[in-house]
Amino acid sequence: MKNTVLLPKALPYIVFNDLPISLKKLQKTHLFQSVDADFINKIGPEIQKVLSLYFKDVRLVESADIQFCLQSFVQQSQLPVLSMSPLLFGESVDNISFSRCCAPPSAEDNNIFRYIGRRPRYQDAPSYQDMLSVFKSQYAGQRVNIIDDIVFSGESMIGIIDAFTSCGIIVDTVCACVILDRAYQALSAYDIKIVYQNKYDSVTDVVCSRDFIFGIPDGGVNYLNNDGSISFCTYIEPFGDVRKWASIQDTHARHFSHQMLNLSYQFWTMMEQNNNRTYSLADLQKKPTFWPVGTDNIANGLLSIMAEFNSMDKVLHAEESP
Repeated sequence: MKNTVLLPKALPYIVFNDLPISLKKLQKTHLFQSVDADFINKIGPEIQKVLSLYFKDVRLVESADIQFCLQSFVQQSQLPVLSMSPLLFGESVDNISFSRCCAPPSAEDNNIFRYIGRRPRYQDAPSYQDMLSVFKSQYAGQRVNIIDDIVFSGESMIGIIDAFTSCGIIVDTVCACVILDRAYQALSAYDIKIVYQNKYDSVTDVVCSRDFIFGIPDGGVNYLNNDGSISFCTYIEPFGDVRKWASIQDTHARHFSHQMLNLSYQFWTMMEQNNNRTYSLADLQKKPTFWPVGTDNIANGLLSIMAEFNSMDKVLHAEESP
């Protein structure tokens, strides 16, 4: 009998399709009146389709399941709920409004997307210490539940739990739509309950669909500029580090970015057609880290970037030709 070689099973790549929920949040700002629901519903599957060109097992967590999960946690809780997820809004919860943040290169680290930890999600949001002071005044001596959409490593959650403990706030339960086993194990060292909808032992990555479409509220990574202002980095070139933040290999980074740029262009074109108006950078909560000189119109700017991508690709192909 020939020896049988078992090939390693492909790790799942999880796409958290939270874009439709983020758009509901955007609608509350009165930036638009209507959207093409059919188009919006196709974005998540389209991202899954493109990623499936590079990864064998790409799974889509649908927005309806995400929303049901988060709302169920809130409705069933007998204790005050504090949310680390930007997807909960208009609910009876207090938000812990922080996100990952990068900064320009330093003398010690020349990475253009130098990671500096977590910072307030918005320019006018209170500092970490101010936030803790407010929560301490409201919840010191009480038990609370913390909810998040994705708990990846558990590092941020543990940081909040430790900070709350020092303020006299007792965390009873951590709730998550998706949690990785390493985060579950780390949190298990604490005297808390852990409730989740999906738990994965290992994954290639867990990403949100809102992080791939340019200009979506709360999408991407914050970027702290030297003047103190905050920009945003979508998870695609030229705005962000698609290789590191979305585990896209070098050989696929440009193709994937181009596909997401095109999807972003289609999104903003749809927005203009459905609302009979144009959209510019002034309509965004934060400005992008990179933008073509000479245009403020979002759709035109994306079109310009794609044209530049095509021009650069032609040069590269010409150089590679014998």
